[in-house]
Amino acid sequence: MSATGLQSLMSLYRQLTEEWNKRPMEKAKCESLLNSLKVALTEHHFIPTAEGEASKQEIILARDVLEMGAQFAIFDRDLKSFQRHIDQLKVYYYDVKGGIPDSSMMQQLLGLYLLSLLAENRLGDFHSEVELMSLDKIEKDQYLSFPVQLERSLMEGSYSKIFIAHKNVPAPSYGYFMELLANTTRFVHACDPCYCL
Repeated sequence: MSATGLQSLMSLYRQLTEEWNKRPMEKAKCESLLNSLKVALTEHHFIPTAEGEASKQEIILARDVLEMGAQFAIFDRDLKSFQRHIDQLKVYYYDVKGGIPDSSMMQQLLGLYLLSLLAENRLGDFHSEVELMSLDKIEKDQYLSFPVQLERSLMEGSYSKIFIAHKNVPAPSYGYFMELLANTTRFVHACDPCYCL
């Protein structure tokens, strides 16, 4: 990508970040900027391929835009969009080589993804994702350990812990998925005579 093209994308990303951090945030403007950025990135090296190597700066920019998209999907309460963004981000988190630093949002977003899988009662997918992570990282990271502990509570039948955990989320963004998980827990276990709220 030319230096001019990269500067243009960086400028657009700064506008998105500024808009995202405004309170109150203007949802339509954020969505428009985010969509413009994603389209612009597809015209360049959105995902590095053998045909054209992206610079570290381009890779980081693409990853940051996708992370912003995942956060926006949570804000918009759009589970499917969130999961699509995470599926794209996993390429940057697990596959892209080249010495780019880990994102400060990586653990939080992966924890949110695990929680979204629990909320949809997709336990097989949950376990597959956990297997991609190191046990040490899960145990030491509040964002990753939170959904793993919730899954243990579900497997033990300690449903009250799910509802209590809603008050102890590691970040405000976990609230949406905790609501979904509480609803799933109520639905799945409604026939259990020992189950009470």
